[in-house]
Amino acid sequence: KLSSEVIKSSFAGIGKARKSIGNINRAIKAIDDGANTGAIQRLFPSITTASIELDQLRNELGLDVVGSVTFGALSAGELNLALDTALPDKLEGPALRDFLVRKKDAQNKVITNMNEAIQFLSKGNTVADFVASKQGGQAQAVQMKALEDMTDAELEAELNK
Repeated sequence: KLSSEVIKSSFAGIGKARKSIGNINRAIKAIDDGANTGAIQRLFPSITTASIELDQLRNELGLDVVGSVTFGALSAGELNLALDTALPDKLEGPALRDFLVRKKDAQNKVITNMNEAIQFLSKGNTVADFVASKQGGQAQAVQMKALEDMTDAELEAELNK
């Protein structure tokens, strides 16, 4: 039953993540198109098409943040925190663009992980099995990294144990 619930919520999560990636792509395009950003610029009203679109996307991304967390009534401070979490408008163009690219990469990793969970769980495995497989994979990655960092002499000594 839990596996079915995780599969269902993963499908929903993938849809939300893809929507977020679409908005992030649009925000990156607005920055590339010359949207005015930064701590000083945010004090002035947006007048260019790119800046107005970026403002709109900030609101949409902020609503995604609000929707992903259970809130009661939001105070102005909580709403501003959600907006700043979604798209920090104090960052200058290149830094904001970099932030969005990293955020998009993180969303893609979330989608990959959810797809892996769906594939794994749909074969009759349990959630505990999935977690164990992910932890095993992480341990293996750490071991591989340790091997990569060894000198040839250290590797030779390890193989001869």
